Amino acid sequence: MELWDTVEPRSVAEAIDREESREILRLTAVLTALDAAALPEDITRGERLGEVGKPAAEGDRRHLAEVLARQLEYATGLVLDGGDDSRPGGRSRR
Repeated sequence: MELWDTVEPRSVAEAIDREESREILRLTAVLTALDAAALPEDITRGERLGEVGKPAAEGDRRHLAEVLARQLEYATGLVLDGGDDSRPGGRSRR
């Protein structure tokens, strides 16, 4: 399942990984895709989601950095776009 960039994965993962659905669904991983070049700036930004045009709902008062931090902390794996430019193809192997 792919979520848009302002959705925090924990609530969605918990909704999927319920006892009544375990016979037909199995949650095995939560991946967060990141733009490696933008991460240092995005994780320290002070703007609210509404200020950058990305509110998840009307009245969403969360900060961009807050949502990103929750996406990072809950993920079981990270997928990086960009990263270590010294590697062939400019991709990090982490």
